[in-house]
Amino acid sequence: MYLFTLPIDEPETSAKVRDFVLTLTKAQQATIEYVPLRTDDGKLTQLAEKLNVDSAPTLVVTHESVSCELDADGDEDCDYIEKPVERFVGAKAITEHLEVTIESYTYANPPE
Repeated sequence: MYLFTLPIDEPETSAKVRDFVLTLTKAQQATIEYVPLRTDDGKLTQLAEKLNVDSAPTLVVTHESVSCELDADGDEDCDYIEKPVERFVGAKAITEHLEVTIESYTYANPPE
């Protein structure tokens, strides 16, 4: 799960999401990877462009798979492919859905 953010001195909404994440268990927090939305010069990062993210905070859940092809010599050439499966835009949407999303897509919550 990628959480796209802006620098901490930017909008208050990013801080609200970070504060909410701190209320989760360490295992749940570990499922979230904080990534910047923009580079130092203000352009969208490559990851943001790849996942079609243009605002922060945005949470994107991805699924990673392997795609393999045979090259001209018959050797297998494999690449990891990451596809977005769910996204939440804005602090309210993220905080309302984050715990259920972690439960649905990760193994951070042990079975009872």
